[in-house]
Amino acid sequence: MEKLISLFTSRSFSRRERVVSGIEMRAWGLLAVGGGAINGGVIGVIIQNKFTLQSHPALALVALALVSGAMPISNLTSTIWVNASWGKKKIIFLKRVLLVFVALISAMFFLPTGNFGLLGMVLLTVGCHVCSACLITIRALAWRANYSPENRAKIAASNLALLSAVMAVSGFITGFLANSDSEAYRLVFAVSAGCSLAAIHLLSRLHLRHEEQIIRMERSSPLRRMLSTHAWKILKQDRRYRDYLLCMFAQGSGNLMYVPLIILVLSEQLEQSPFVQIILSSSVHLLCVTLSVRLWANVISSTHIVNFRAYHSWLMVLSMLLLAMGTINLEMDFVWIGSIMFGIALAGGRLGWHLGHNDFSSKYDSSDYMALHVTLTGVRALIMPMVGVAFYQLLVNINPSYGRFVLLLPLTFITIGAAGFVFMNLRAHEYD
Repeated sequence: MEKLISLFTSRSFSRRERVVSGIEMRAWGLLAVGGGAINGGVIGVIIQNKFTLQSHPALALVALALVSGAMPISNLTSTIWVNASWGKKKIIFLKRVLLVFVALISAMFFLPTGNFGLLGMVLLTVGCHVCSACLITIRALAWRANYSPENRAKIAASNLALLSAVMAVSGFITGFLANSDSEAYRLVFAVSAGCSLAAIHLLSRLHLRHEEQIIRMERSSPLRRMLSTHAWKILKQDRRYRDYLLCMFAQGSGNLMYVPLIILVLSEQLEQSPFVQIILSSSVHLLCVTLSVRLWANVISSTHIVNFRAYHSWLMVLSMLLLAMGTINLEMDFVWIGSIMFGIALAGGRLGWHLGHNDFSSKYDSSDYMALHVTLTGVRALIMPMVGVAFYQLLVNINPSYGRFVLLLPLTFITIGAAGFVFMNLRAHEYD
């Protein structure tokens, strides 16, 4: 275990940082087992293959869209979690929320199939992701307290790499179990609950540096609003950031449509097994993130986010083009290659999502810039997967074979976003 953890930590960490990161990596890694089980691609495949036949078709499509966007939708609750933990001991608060997570993921083991079970799966998945949003929020505060500024990006990249690896393996196992006609996939939810309880025990050893000082400062300060007045002023006054968010909305819409659509196409058009569906909609992407995220971190740190996305976005366009070609021509080789390329592109996109707002903001209003970014991500996660599955249903209603053309829709959105970043980059001097 020590050797495995050492692969994801940096030698530049101080002794205290190495001790803290060791505890963190074990805890977050155990929690990632559950994260892999509730990943949108994994739950989406389970719904498509285990619940659809016993449920109303329209309800199943809506459920697929909702669970695919559950993680970014849950980000809308981050300010709520900040306020709920305001003036409290952060790790103790987090442990209580994680106990709720354990209860929710445990309940998934007992869900029946049919409409009632489908509704329960959606609600429990969203609930688990809302609890995970608390983890992400508290973890960001812990990193700020426990790591030096120069090491925060390294711990973020290390965490993303480890979590992606564990989630990929968790999804892989779930896919293997879901491939049978039995209910064996439910065991993953029970194992996830056990791993989460072990993580809660480990978190008892984790402490925030200067936590008493942080608590006193919070208790003497007002609570955070979901979106401050200053955040709306940023949207009106900072034209460059507004244009950046517009391009992100287009590109992000295509990305959010992709997961439910690739599941539908693999299942209904290409007739692939649940195992292959989970590998291509989840595990391949997560493994690619693990292997390439540190390379992308070096690129992002050396240039402005707009310049980065002006080039990086075309890798995403190319990968979606290959995926669309594969589904249209029923060629799985193109789908595999496109999925691998999309996973590599996704690693850079996720890092850019977390760090990009810093290239526009100052240290005094960084949180307002990020709040805008998170809010708009949640809005498109609520809408665009629904748009994608509705478009798929429209195509198959016209002709069942037309469903294989559906990836042209996310390809269009991603291309519009990429073109927008190029246009922004070419006009960089006009924003100064």
